[in-house]
Amino acid sequence: MFSFAGFAGQYGSEYADDRQIHKWLKQYFYIILIIFGGELVPVFLVPFNLDPLLYIPLVNSVLFYLLVYKAVVNPEIFSKLALAGSLIEKTSKNKTFSLKESDINNVKINLDRMIFDKSVFFKSEMSLSYLSAELGIAEHHLTYVLNKVYNTNFKEFVNSIRVEEVKKRLIDADYNKLTIEAIGGSVGFASRITFHNVFKKHTNLTPADFKKMNAQ
Repeated sequence: MFSFAGFAGQYGSEYADDRQIHKWLKQYFYIILIIFGGELVPVFLVPFNLDPLLYIPLVNSVLFYLLVYKAVVNPEIFSKLALAGSLIEKTSKNKTFSLKESDINNVKINLDRMIFDKSVFFKSEMSLSYLSAELGIAEHHLTYVLNKVYNTNFKEFVNSIRVEEVKKRLIDADYNKLTIEAIGGSVGFASRITFHNVFKKHTNLTPADFKKMNAQ
């Protein structure tokens, strides 16, 4: 059951903690200010005909301490900035859900057509941005559709299509003249290691073992 007294006590305790932290920050700032003031003494004791570049660190330090002072005296400013950043982050996360159901279905239809054709997934330049451009949608919308409809991410989506095609080509007589690595490269795998690792992840077999098991 809600207790106003308990809530007030908790809030008061947290507020007291904030005030204590604020007090410590002020004390820390004053100590730093004293140290910094001591560092400035030699600067004013020497002639002012020094190289202007030597004053750049000094100016940077002054600006830094002014920022710290502003944070100590007006902590609410930074609280507002943090809140604004949090709102921006939430808005960014929520923008993936701006697709209508009809839009999702249209993306799925176009993706299914591409899967049937497959050739687009075998391009070496295939990427999330590339596929998004082919579909004419934003990258975050494509990511959302892949997660919602296909229950996967872009990388796994493309790799699964490539692996299925490799499996067909490994046992197809028309590809007997190609090495296993060449077959992997023909579907878009740029690296031999990546090709073998992805294929084994999806089939629990190496490409060579798969070919032997399915040899006619």
